[in-house]
Amino acid sequence: MKVVWYLLALVALSLAIFNLVQIDFDNPFGDNSTIAIGGTLVSLCAMVLIFIFLISKSIKEKLRK
Repeated sequence: MKVVWYLLALVALSLAIFNLVQIDFDNPFGDNSTIAIGGTLVSLCAMVLIFIFLISKSIKEKLRK
């Protein structure tokens, strides 16, 4: 099950990188750039949540032992 969470983190990272490439830094508040900025932020938030979940699972396993 841990592999699935790492795979989801990898997908979120790849989406963040893809959206970073799509940002037009000359016009960051243009139509496509705002969508790319939003997608990047959402992907990074998803990665943070996944890693928080993994850390909490490891703490839970240590407390059981």
